[in-house]
Amino acid sequence: MQTPDTTLYPSEQRASVVASWAEEALLKGQEDALGKVFWRLIAEEWTGFDAIPHGWFHLLFHRMRPYLTNDVMRPEDSAAFNALPEEFTIYRGTDAEALPGLSWTLDRQTALEFARGHRGIENSAPVLLSTSVKRSDVALFLKEREEAEILLFAPPKAPSVEEPTAKELMRPEEYEAHLAKLAQIDAKLAETDNI
Repeated sequence: MQTPDTTLYPSEQRASVVASWAEEALLKGQEDALGKVFWRLIAEEWTGFDAIPHGWFHLLFHRMRPYLTNDVMRPEDSAAFNALPEEFTIYRGTDAEALPGLSWTLDRQTALEFARGHRGIENSAPVLLSTSVKRSDVALFLKEREEAEILLFAPPKAPSVEEPTAKELMRPEEYEAHLAKLAQIDAKLAETDNI
């Protein structure tokens, strides 16, 4: 079965292109043929997706779950996944208005970076979600781009929600510049008080 060439599309369209392709194959009764390539395509392409329709993929993941085999992940991803405990904590940085989604990370700092926004997508109300999951909840583990991404079969029901502090949301150089600016303001206020 021919897979879509996602490089022809910008990152914010790639996920929908893949979901449409998979849905079309299912509608044509090509589930077995799709099953042989679906998870490998997801493992290879997922980290290049933005604006992911998580609800659509949740349905596709449910339908395609019987076709998932251990060999779709890169060997280093599979080894890292197999080394995880049976239950562990994952994080997701997102906008407060967004639904929990399928893409999470093992790394709190990575989640904070996504709470700020990424690849030109800014979050107006950044939040950090966390929850505990079992290995059986995980479709794929993707270490590509050093994000320790956990791709779930389904979004978690009730993750914990935390509003990150300004310090957590700023990159270290931004925070240092912010502190320097606050010090300048304090100095000016102190001068005004002495007049």
